[in-house]
Amino acid sequence: MINLYKLYKAKHNLSYKIKIFINIFILFSFIFSFQVIKGQLITNDSLQKIPRICNENNNCILLELARTTEELSLGLMFREKLDENAGMLFDYGLPKYVNIWMLNTLIPLDIIFINNGIILKIIEDAQPCKALPCKIYNSEYPVNKVLEINSGKSKKMNLKIGQKLFLEI
Repeated sequence: MINLYKLYKAKHNLSYKIKIFINIFILFSFIFSFQVIKGQLITNDSLQKIPRICNENNNCILLELARTTEELSLGLMFREKLDENAGMLFDYGLPKYVNIWMLNTLIPLDIIFINNGIILKIIEDAQPCKALPCKIYNSEYPVNKVLEINSGKSKKMNLKIGQKLFLEI
């Protein structure tokens, strides 16, 4: 009878230990699955890229995009500052002749006229215009994009006419 009792107790302890092991395994699996899901969410969020334009040396400008008529008209007007590695990209769709002025723009800018990723013209240090008449900066050639960045940034990035820029949206 003692042997049966020990056998029963050993068998009971074994099933108890197995139940504990299974419960711990389930708990860790549950926790681990949330960590994986959490990691995937972080990864997916990090895959959402901030629009930027880069030269061949991978010097990049983080972009605000201007596409609508209102955004294209307003541009960087009334901005008191622009982050060092930031700019605004005006996307005109199809190439066309473009005129830019600095009315109500509070900071000096470099203006880069681009067609299909190639720099066609660079205006350095375009100064703010507080009252009409304002100087007009024209593209001279049809362009589909214009990039406005802080004055002096085009020199720091060593941007040149004919250079290819890479847009990542």
